[in-house]
Amino acid sequence: MKESDFLKLAKQEISHIQDTLENSPMGDIYDIDMIGDILYIKFPDSREYVINKHSIALELWLSSPISGAFHFAYDHSQGRWIDSKQNEIRALLSKELGVKI
Repeated sequence: MKESDFLKLAKQEISHIQDTLENSPMGDIYDIDMIGDILYIKFPDSREYVINKHSIALELWLSSPISGAFHFAYDHSQGRWIDSKQNEIRALLSKELGVKI
């Protein structure tokens, strides 16, 4: 994949996650901030998710206070961001945050 394609897909995915969370019924529970290209999802108890793009590896990186760190690559055949263990970023976040993403 070309870096320009990666950047476009990564931006779309991070924007989708941000928009979904901000517009969900749970959106008032956590603080959602986009600083540069990094999305922060902070809870009142100081737990924090961080999602950012890593252009060199062509991956989205997720840091979860529940399940740890993940590196997701875009799978063109499935049209999804998945990791080496077949975790999908939206499914993982949906499960942990209690919001369908």
